[in-house]
Amino acid sequence: MSSNSQLFRWASRSRPVLNGLIVPAARPSPSRLPCSSAQCLRRAYASATSPPPSPPGTAPAPPQLFDRNAKLLQRSRAALGSDSREVDYVREMVAESVGERVKDVKKQVEVLVDLGSGAGLVRKFLEGERMGLKKVLLCDSSEAMLYRDTNLDETFSFETERILLDEENPLLSSNVSPHLAEGTVDMVISAGSLHWTNDLLGTLIQIRRMLKPDGVFIGAMAGGDTLFELRTSLQLAEMEREGGVSPRVSPMADSRDMASLLTRAGFTLPTVDVDELTVRYPSSMELMTDLRHMGESNAVAGRRTLLQRDTLLASVAIYEALHKEGPRKFKTPDGQVHEIGGGAEEVELVGEDGYKEPEITEGVPATFNIIYMIGWAPSETQRKPLSRGSAKTSLKDVLDGSSSQS
Repeated sequence: MSSNSQLFRWASRSRPVLNGLIVPAARPSPSRLPCSSAQCLRRAYASATSPPPSPPGTAPAPPQLFDRNAKLLQRSRAALGSDSREVDYVREMVAESVGERVKDVKKQVEVLVDLGSGAGLVRKFLEGERMGLKKVLLCDSSEAMLYRDTNLDETFSFETERILLDEENPLLSSNVSPHLAEGTVDMVISAGSLHWTNDLLGTLIQIRRMLKPDGVFIGAMAGGDTLFELRTSLQLAEMEREGGVSPRVSPMADSRDMASLLTRAGFTLPTVDVDELTVRYPSSMELMTDLRHMGESNAVAGRRTLLQRDTLLASVAIYEALHKEGPRKFKTPDGQVHEIGGGAEEVELVGEDGYKEPEITEGVPATFNIIYMIGWAPSETQRKPLSRGSAKTSLKDVLDGSSSQS
């Protein structure tokens, strides 16, 4: 926010705070903190398993890091839950960023494919006459998630078509819609589903094959140090209580991996950047509860399905000890000292122009690293780098000339 006067209200400590903004939550009070049912204890985690050996003379199968069937059940159960729409705050931020990147592309796109679309949150950020968008194809493996928001279809200026498919193998559904065949799509987007893909390279290759020449792919996925606070807290708690460590948070790709994969998949002019979102919760219990309602619980293949109560409670304490910040004091231009965080209920900030607002530090932070990527299908019309040795001016001469002038 850029205004000089702001009012931060802490009516409920159970509200997550996203980058300084209080996000509405379905649970208005922290009374659900104690684990009163086995659901609080059922955390998915495990070690990855390798696929069976491939027959002689065939390419090795990609490692099955994730249980796709379990992930489908998690997402379908989440879509049918009463809290499903209340926990869309991270997805909406990602969808908005993807929508902005789509609008930055200077080309007409009549049909857009949203792979792993979920409920289609990105649609609200695609409105605009400049693109000439006529149809959006929402593609997802979870029928419950795909059809969750059908009541919103009439609010958009473009047509919405839904296709039930496996996001990991979109070309296998080309018989369902002509827009999924090879070389038929102007733009494919994916706003937050690729991090559950076993064969990420294979999926990117299929996306590139779906695109027309000079078609564009715009994607976003969780990666890097996403939820590192939760990962380390669970690992330390398990080492202390059980004498060993098991994977608690899914393995993530980083930005360098994605740049390499885009090139290997045959995309040209690849671009990768990373955005960091910080969400604050009263404790890691609310974080894990919201992850379950998002359908983002752990789905590592061969996972253990039970977390001991002592380990869970220890992880909550470790999370708070390592990552919770206390109250923060700051001074306004008029000399008044204010305090925010650590239990502050309400703070009104009044200052002169140029006053820098404080950061809300209530609760414990959870970090989401979102990797954004753009790749283009090869085309003869694209600009290409000059061949090696074709330069007419030596860089050495340029540097020598600038140093002599200085």
